[in-house]
Amino acid sequence: MTASLQIVTAQKGARDHYLIPRSLYRNGVLAQCVTDWHSPETLRRVLRESSHPFLRRVADEYVPEVSGQHISDQKVLGLVRKAAEKIGHTFEQRHEAYAWTDALFARWVASLDLPPHNAFIGYSYASLEALEAEQARGVFTVVHQIDPGRWE
Repeated sequence: MTASLQIVTAQKGARDHYLIPRSLYRNGVLAQCVTDWHSPETLRRVLRESSHPFLRRVADEYVPEVSGQHISDQKVLGLVRKAAEKIGHTFEQRHEAYAWTDALFARWVASLDLPPHNAFIGYSYASLEALEAEQARGVFTVVHQIDPGRWE
């Protein structure tokens, strides 16, 4: 008997507006969407009313149409990411912040007790440690790289 496909996705931020986890959910194969920040509906309503553009952007980081039981987030990590990546004034400072928060996110994902799954999709630079952990567990892994980075 063949096991049914169940996929975990892990992404820092709202990459592609959560297109892949949304599609997997619609097709009944999303085991879990792991992200650093997910705004629940009640918080979204409050943040959208803010006059501050940063808070309105935070409100837009949510996974539409995916039930809450399929989403794991770490809001403290999400806030740390947002703050660290905004502080840098030079390209090098922003790059260091991205690298630091990517590694924090990937280590957090690697430490999670995820629901049963047989495939894992990690997003770009924020997935190395998680991909290594999933491979060690015998899970099929895919990295989704959305841009070639600094050296196009």
